[in-house]
Amino acid sequence: MTDSAQVPFARRIGWLGLAVAALFGLFFAYDLWEAIQNAIELPKLYAQLEAVGLPAGDVPWVLIGVGIVVPPLAYGIAFVVGLRHTIAMRALIFLLALVAVAALSLSVNALAVA
Repeated sequence: MTDSAQVPFARRIGWLGLAVAALFGLFFAYDLWEAIQNAIELPKLYAQLEAVGLPAGDVPWVLIGVGIVVPPLAYGIAFVVGLRHTIAMRALIFLLALVAVAALSLSVNALAVA
């Protein structure tokens, strides 16, 4: 009987599990890229609004920061939670984390614009 600490990590997760993690990693990376793009473009938009005389207010840096932190954090949590589950359950965990990130991203964008 082997102890789980003695079994190599790659063997515990398997190549199919790594493929699922990599596929969902691309989606999470896209959400992260969108958040970084918001951090770059939103201050420019606020400056343009101020330049034409429209009140833009302050740049919501806290919301931008939340948008940047959440995708990798959710991916990491989903990865760790899914380690001991089957491939289908692991994919479902990643999907639920991705849905939560997408909902939070939309909420952050709505709060930033409002």
